[in-house]
This record gives sequence, C-alpha cells and structure tokens, in this order.
Amino acid sequence: LAADREVGIDLESADAVADWRTHAPAVCSSREIRILSALPEAERNAAFLRLWTRKEAVLKAAGLGLGSAGVPPATVEFPLDRPFWEVSIPAATGRPSRWRVADISPPHPGQSGALAWEA
Repeated sequence: LAADREVGIDLESADAVADWRTHAPAVCSSREIRILSALPEAERNAAFLRLWTRKEAVLKAAGLGLGSAGVPPATVEFPLDRPFWEVSIPAATGRPSRWRVADISPPHPGQSGALAWEA
C-alpha cells in the first residue's frame, strides 16, 4: 500500500456502537462530545463511528492504537464536517507527529472507515 511511509486503516461496523455515549468519554474530547450532542439524535451514532475510525486509523499508523498509554484518543481531535484533513499527535511518542487522514467508502452499508498516512 505504501513503500515509503507508515499507514493505518480502520473499518468498523455500526453494530460495534449501540450507543455512542457508552464509548465517547474514553475516545472523544470534550469538544467532540459537545459537537456530537448537538447533532440530531438519529445522526449521533454514525458521527461517533466516523470519529472512532479516524482516531483508530491515525493511531494505528503511528503504531499506537486506541489502547495505547502514550496517546489518549481524546487528545487527537477531528472535525465532523470534512472527509480529509491533517492532524497532529504528541511528538513525545517518537513517531511522526503530522498525519493525513481521509474517510474511505466501506464495503458494506452501516460501516465506517478511515485511512491515515504520514504527512
């Protein structure tokens, strides 16, 4: 997929998130939780799933993952209104700190996916 840079990908099913409020405190920043809370109720789970896959993709690319003690997922913030952006992770991890992230079209309805690579 990429010979000269690190990449990360995540694909999740909507079934993984029955209620976004269960996972949000561990995954989202307070700003992201406020944005999710302001959305219509019917859109919140899908929006949370997009945030989750974006965070997991960039942390996987950095060799960390959501469970890493070095970078709490809530410290990596994403907007909900764009399908592509650059994001930073703390440089103290020893990994590249600038990443590009894009939503990807999942193979099945009800899924969300993201791809991250070194900027």
